[in-house]
Amino acid sequence: MAPTVAEAEAEGSLVLVVDDHPVNRLLLQQQLQSLGYAAETAVDGEDALAQWNSGRFGLVLTDCQMPRMDGYELTRRIREREAATGARRTPVIACTAMALEDEREKCLAAGMDDVVFKPVDLPRLLDTLDRWKHVPARPVAGAPQPATEPDMPGSRSAVDTQLLKATWGSDAKTIQSIVDAYLNSVREDYAGLYEAVGRRDLEAVRELAHRMLGASGMVGARGIAESCMLVTAASREASWDELQSAVQALEAEYARLDAEFGDAG
Repeated sequence: MAPTVAEAEAEGSLVLVVDDHPVNRLLLQQQLQSLGYAAETAVDGEDALAQWNSGRFGLVLTDCQMPRMDGYELTRRIREREAATGARRTPVIACTAMALEDEREKCLAAGMDDVVFKPVDLPRLLDTLDRWKHVPARPVAGAPQPATEPDMPGSRSAVDTQLLKATWGSDAKTIQSIVDAYLNSVREDYAGLYEAVGRRDLEAVRELAHRMLGASGMVGARGIAESCMLVTAASREASWDELQSAVQALEAEYARLDAEFGDAG
């Protein structure tokens, strides 16, 4: 059982979850609770820095790409203030959808202590939290994670409900609420991305693709996530030919999501 916020604050284990996407914040906070950690949330780096200044948090779990202030700058600001005030070092762990070696190096160079990738593997997350918090190891709450069958061609669901069940259990209402929250968010982000492509706003395209990438990774929507990674890379390189191709791939995956769930379009 997770401690209360007050208990976690007293023992120095309260986690600050930083992510601009509401679905990611919800899932991460619930995952942490299942692992025996209490958490509060922040919507971006500026919000997180203001909350961190209170001295209440024992650990920060942050996304990297966010508006206003990203996770890299948040970490640099935290390290600067620690150095200036002599405060105890707060472990900062990146939680990012960009599972690339250069992303890990960039996180560590900014002053982060470790990196976990979305979709979050619960045993890996627990090991990382316990290692940096120096608390006794404890088993993952809930039933053992079932082994999943490899995807057969054409059989893969648009959202990996097996991944959700492995994380949250088999309660249908819980799974449906998570899927519904994801569908609502991805519908809004997809519409915004499509408009941004039309007005050739590369920065908006990159930001929206990253938002969709993070949320899709968290719920195991691998097709959407993979397409969003291509869109992100093409927008970063300002390659409109590659971007158009990546957007077409995203359109196909979104259509599959819409066809399967009916609520996405």
